[in-house]
Amino acid sequence: MQIDPFAQNNIVTPGSTNVNKKKRGGSVVSTILIVIVLLLFLGLSIYLLGTKTSFFNFASELGEASTNPVAIIPTASPRETVDTATSSATTIDTETTATTIPVAVSTTKPTSTPSSVSIENSYVFASPLSAATGNVEKIRITVYILDGTGSGVSGKTVELTGVDDLAVYSIQETTDTTGRAIFDVAAGTSGSYEIGAVIGDTSFMQKVTVVFE
Repeated sequence: MQIDPFAQNNIVTPGSTNVNKKKRGGSVVSTILIVIVLLLFLGLSIYLLGTKTSFFNFASELGEASTNPVAIIPTASPRETVDTATSSATTIDTETTATTIPVAVSTTKPTSTPSSVSIENSYVFASPLSAATGNVEKIRITVYILDGTGSGVSGKTVELTGVDDLAVYSIQETTDTTGRAIFDVAAGTSGSYEIGAVIGDTSFMQKVTVVFE
């Protein structure tokens, strides 16, 4: 009977093969689970990087949200806002006071009315004030008929006074809308002449003096 010299070192017992197979199968499952966990962690990291938030910041924000609840500020309903505005407006209205300002009323009657002639406001003027004799140069006499407000009175016929020794040329003896009447006068001999105006029976208080030389 031959004895194998290596038999003592290579002892194989029944069922040892199945035990080794079980150990290998358990290690493969553990490896797969670890790979799945790593893939999940990698996916979460990529998502957080896409939202510009690190994993630790994300975790800290979750912690702060749990420890610092957001305070909810109550807001007034539309009905309460309307009531408040109405109350404020009512308060302002009730505090308004009226101030009476005395206004002086004049009881003096006007001395004249528009469109009525005021001799005090009407006037006569000449241009130029001097001219050559011999009926070669003329002096223009302009008469303005005004009312009590200083506005011109139209449709009034004007006559000149103090022109008996002068040649009178009626350019416009009836006043226009501005109250103006126009005359030209000339003299054959030298002298000084005081010229005035008349409306009907009323004579002007103001006169103008012209000289012919």
